Amino acid sequence: CQTKPIFDFPYYQTFNSTDFQVGQTIVLAEDWVNGTGDFHDWWVGQGQTPTAGTGPKIGDVGTGTGKYLYMEADGHLGQIAQLFSPCIDLYQIPNANIKFYLNMRGAGGNEFHVDLYDASTQSYLNDIIPVINGGQVDDWFHVEFNAYQYRNTITQLRFRGKTNPTNALSDIALDSFKIVYAPLVDIRMESIEIS
Repeated sequence: CQTKPIFDFPYYQTFNSTDFQVGQTIVLAEDWVNGTGDFHDWWVGQGQTPTAGTGPKIGDVGTGTGKYLYMEADGHLGQIAQLFSPCIDLYQIPNANIKFYLNMRGAGGNEFHVDLYDASTQSYLNDIIPVINGGQVDDWFHVEFNAYQYRNTITQLRFRGKTNPTNALSDIALDSFKIVYAPLVDIRMESIEIS
């Protein structure tokens, strides 16, 4: 990881701080960074994305007036854009739930992948959750997964969006990213019956 790890949890990122400037790309802010060498980028957006009929209808998840990150499909058909989170210290939160909202409204044919950096191999584990395909929901939808199996490491998430190769109505937007404590499940026995 190339950034100071997040170690204070829960961690919330709404992309609404003044550090995130609408239209900004490459190094976004607060250690959120675009990948290099993938020929496409994520941008800071507000309101609707530039292409009608795809992306958020009114804006971010909360108020509709806030900011979010997105990748534009128009002019970038079939291209992949990589977005890197800040580094995450999973020693400090061994049973973490990672949550965020996606918007993949449009014609479909776009894909969203979540990868995780494995320090032991110095490479990314691809698709730690099933690939999410677009065009299924007409608004923001919630994604959540547990990171317990990656505990006791310092890691980083890589989000890979891929636009539809033939249709510009395939923007992808990300908002309201959170890392929170997962509920603990108490599996102690209350009683034992012997028959």
